[in-house]
Amino acid sequence: MNPLSTVSVGSRGHERTITNVAAGRVTADSTDAINGSQLFATNSAINTLDQGAVKYDINVDGTVNYNSVTLGGDTYDNSTHTGGTTITNVADGVAPSDAVNFSQLTETNNNVTILGDTINNFA
Repeated sequence: MNPLSTVSVGSRGHERTITNVAAGRVTADSTDAINGSQLFATNSAINTLDQGAVKYDINVDGTVNYNSVTLGGDTYDNSTHTGGTTITNVADGVAPSDAVNFSQLTETNNNVTILGDTINNFA
């Protein structure tokens, strides 16, 4: 840091708060200082975005489990068939480790039904 281009309002152990700072310009080329309300607004926007984001699960030791994701929303209740989270706009699975979508599952179920009917006709 160049001491000629630095402004200090305190010293170690005697830090100070600068109050009544006007909102600085927040642009790509701005060199203005920002104030607490601007930072609070940014943090609030990030928190709002974070609430809707898919997140990796956390291991017991606090590390990120990149092999597990839990979606938000109510827990699915198997007895009432309510709750849970619907995943939409899922492409057809093509690789062995891909998820299938409802259309693919329905096609498979229909094929199993047709095969079952064919077997019953021969029995």
